[in-house]
Amino acid sequence: MRTQLIELFTWLFTRDNTIIDDVISKFDDYNQDSFTRPPEDIPKFVDTLLGDDTCELVKAVQHTEEHESNCIKIPVDSIEFWFKFKDVKLKRRKIFRLGDYYLRVINTGFDKWVFKFYTKQQGVLDGKLVEDFVYAQHPHISHGNACFAGMETAITASVTNYNFTGFIWHIRRFLTSWNYRSPHHQPEDFEKIGRLPLFSEHMLKEAFIKSDSMYPIEQNIWSLTNRYDDSDVASYNIKLTSARKREYESEPLSRTIRHIECGSKYYNEDIELLHFKSVKHIGAYNLALWLQTKVTDCPSLNEAFMLVLHYVRKLYITCYAECSDVTGEWHQDYDYFDRDISNAISTNQYFYVNQPEIEHRYHDRGTKLFDLCLQGDNESYYEEFKEAINALRVLQNRFINWKDTLQSQSVNYGVMLKNVYNNVSNLINTDTLLWDNAESFIKYVDNLEVATTKREHISTLMENANRDFYVQLDIIEEIHKQVKIEYYEKELRRLKQNEKSTVQIENLNL
Repeated sequence: MRTQLIELFTWLFTRDNTIIDDVISKFDDYNQDSFTRPPEDIPKFVDTLLGDDTCELVKAVQHTEEHESNCIKIPVDSIEFWFKFKDVKLKRRKIFRLGDYYLRVINTGFDKWVFKFYTKQQGVLDGKLVEDFVYAQHPHISHGNACFAGMETAITASVTNYNFTGFIWHIRRFLTSWNYRSPHHQPEDFEKIGRLPLFSEHMLKEAFIKSDSMYPIEQNIWSLTNRYDDSDVASYNIKLTSARKREYESEPLSRTIRHIECGSKYYNEDIELLHFKSVKHIGAYNLALWLQTKVTDCPSLNEAFMLVLHYVRKLYITCYAECSDVTGEWHQDYDYFDRDISNAISTNQYFYVNQPEIEHRYHDRGTKLFDLCLQGDNESYYEEFKEAINALRVLQNRFINWKDTLQSQSVNYGVMLKNVYNNVSNLINTDTLLWDNAESFIKYVDNLEVATTKREHISTLMENANRDFYVQLDIIEEIHKQVKIEYYEKELRRLKQNEKSTVQIENLNL
């Protein structure tokens, strides 16, 4: 490394001296005092740079061809340096140990410097689990691009004046500082806390099976305690290494999760970009713990986490193409169905009383409003009525999804998610599966045949939907009628007691 650096800096400093001499000779406005000359003792300069414990110089290279790298145009003879800053600590309310950060410095010409920040992360390439750089996220860095703010002058001046020691010191100071006025991320964004559910093995087998309106894996710890014994429900926090510990994580999982959430791209653009479009970090974390028990050559938690994301990404891509549960052609007659559902809800959920009462809510016509979904207005039947109304609204949402799918060919996310979760559930419930190592699991995923939801013709779905509609409508109309009868019977009795009416209730055709 030392010999290579001496050669690179010798070439760089010689080039810059030549350019300075040329400018001075051609322009009268410039003299020797107008420029800072590169250091003459290059071996001493290199030794000072290598001996600086602020960071580690891990790579240096001179480019012989013009090309583009990570959206950066790199001319011929550009020189590139990579610096590693270990255990970056940032203090806000507490100390956040964000792991290792890498600075890519590229000199593309005289007084021309480009800066890009990276971190390291696992990824899948050519059937193997590899480690590569990704665009860094940091409270003051977004996708590798830094907001130096007030430090920019000092950083730029130090590197252009060949003061690499000062430059490195300023970069370290930048990485370890917090300024609330211009952050890209809050420091707390790099941790996942708040009693996140940790599933036991038997709970995980049910976690991707839909119950009621949610999947257990998407629920919080408080919701899960209502479904399982307290002894089965545990919680966890994905946090950075404590400042009290001597050792630290160079690539903490919580930081990796933040990078994935932000869509950070890999330095090697051939590595697939991972995401949380189907299974969120809670599910991925639990699946990673499960996968560690199924791989003989047990991967680290970080590796298992990335393997899980590779798996769910495959499910997402496959299920995305089969995300619709409906086929056929949309007919204009189907539009009346949506109107019928809306009318059924609006005309039966409320009714109005002609005589207003004090301290009650009123319709704009001055009549008291009864809401049959509220216990105070409909104590006897409100639960049954609410269930029927909700069933109609679910039916209406399905109807809208069918229409959007057939008319615009849009993605039905609900169907896609259901397909993904069904496949995950099938994987977990197959106890015979076991893989030798990470590569064998990747091979299994790449050759995976995904089971998708059965697709029904729109005519069949509409026929079934109409049947379900009238079942719920009969329930709603019957309750609506019964509540009105009971109310008016009560009101007529009150009037009779006050001798304001001689009506015989038994003779009324209610």
